[in-house]
Amino acid sequence: MVQLYVSCRQHRHLLAALLLMSFSLSAHSQTAADSSRESDAQSQAISDGLIVPPGKDSALPLPPPPGVHAHLYRMNYWVSGGFCLAATGANIYAINGLIRSKSDITPKELAGLNPDAMNGFERWALRQDPDRAEQLDKNSDYILQGIVLGTAALGFDKAIRKDALRLLMLYYETHAVTFTLYNFSFFGPSFQNKYRPIVYYNDLPVEARNGGNNKNSLYSGHTASAAASTFFMAKIFNDYHPEFSSGKKYLMYGLASIPPLIEGYYRMAALKHFPSDILIGFLIGATCGVAVPEMHRFKKQAIRFGVATTPVGPGLSVTWRPGQKKAMPSLLQ
Repeated sequence: MVQLYVSCRQHRHLLAALLLMSFSLSAHSQTAADSSRESDAQSQAISDGLIVPPGKDSALPLPPPPGVHAHLYRMNYWVSGGFCLAATGANIYAINGLIRSKSDITPKELAGLNPDAMNGFERWALRQDPDRAEQLDKNSDYILQGIVLGTAALGFDKAIRKDALRLLMLYYETHAVTFTLYNFSFFGPSFQNKYRPIVYYNDLPVEARNGGNNKNSLYSGHTASAAASTFFMAKIFNDYHPEFSSGKKYLMYGLASIPPLIEGYYRMAALKHFPSDILIGFLIGATCGVAVPEMHRFKKQAIRFGVATTPVGPGLSVTWRPGQKKAMPSLLQ
């Protein structure tokens, strides 16, 4: 009787152990199933462009849903087109009404020039061959035209070619911003009267040195336009190829630096600008070539304009909330 009782107790312990094991296996199976469903849901969300895949740069545009062509850049043709036309009109006025209407350099001003006051870097522009200046000036114009038109090479990329109209407007806007900064910024010739290098060449006729246009050395607009073109090209190509490593992207920008620096050298050899003028133009043009397309990549909700009240009076406010950038559905399908 006792033995039977012990046996029953042993069976009860065994049964409890089996039930506990069964519950543990069931819970484990349920957890595995839940994990599998969660993984499948995450994969689907990545595929649909709702979340950023692990290890992927969240600043890059996410892939659009299957069958939908997406743009990398937001574009309002009315706003951008209106700005570009207004900027073009203002720049035409500035060229004729401000930059080319300066008074001539007086004989007293010519007599007071002191090239020895310049540093060695700037004096590089004073060691050029003045007999070649006119031809090099023409060559610099040809080079600039080739650089500006050379951006059309982006059309060889199939993905970029699909957005040709959008990118053409973006390119126009980039140059409109670059040229407006040249004509109306504090560093431009509308506010500065820095003499060109040709003014310091005493062997040249006075008529070649004293013109009012020779007060427009700061800064090099040719170099700025060239840099805006090549850096725009590098920026667009990098954005359309997010698979590029950081090294390849930096290489693209390094290659983009070569044409504007060549253009800048020709402008210096043509006795139009000092090295510092060329570097300033290069930096401004390169910044515009990258910044203007990047601004168009922001989501509409990321930047908001409003009116702010401050202790000194009312003003405009700009709020930037950087966030995950999604690819925009095409409006031109």
